[in-house]
Amino acid sequence: MGYTGEEQDWHPLTLPITGDEAEQVIASAGAVIIHVWAVWNHYDRRMDEIIQILRSDFENEVRFYALDVDPEPHWAFNLRHQVMNVPTLICYVNGRHMETITGLRSQEELRSMIQQMIESKIE
Repeated sequence: MGYTGEEQDWHPLTLPITGDEAEQVIASAGAVIIHVWAVWNHYDRRMDEIIQILRSDFENEVRFYALDVDPEPHWAFNLRHQVMNVPTLICYVNGRHMETITGLRSQEELRSMIQQMIESKIE
């Protein structure tokens, strides 16, 4: 199924963020995951469902944000962080890049990655 335009009202339930705001959040202390998404990508809808579960499970340990890949003001962020496809998850701990995950992943795989992020935050 292609993009029909009906999807234009959908957006992730995670807190939206701009490219400039994302750079500030990344530089701050703590664990951060930015979900780079597109309204026309159906995999992003499934990824958002998984993120909502994980967000609930890790609400005191990881901050989750959503950045729409398409608006022109976000292109600089996408270039700096080499976002080539969606969904993409960009993971930082205390301003240090930990991992970039491209494509839909299982809840179990993402949970494991988040647990590793949390452990590295403690070290």
